[in-house]
Amino acid sequence: MFGLGLWECVGIIMLAMLVFGPRMFVRLGSSVWKSLTGFVNSFQQARAEVDVLDAPQPAALKSGQESGGTSS
Repeated sequence: MFGLGLWECVGIIMLAMLVFGPRMFVRLGSSVWKSLTGFVNSFQQARAEVDVLDAPQPAALKSGQESGGTSS
């Protein structure tokens, strides 16, 4: 990550906690968690919609589409 090692990242996080306080990190973690869960839920909903659209159609509907949609 940008050429930083583990201990440099830990140091930056500790310095940020000293400057901003631990309460800010709790709020930040909560908002990041809510954002990630919303992101995952939106992908799951999109996948469910695609699965519904790609579902096999009953034979009665297929025959109507093949003949141009007119039934006699």
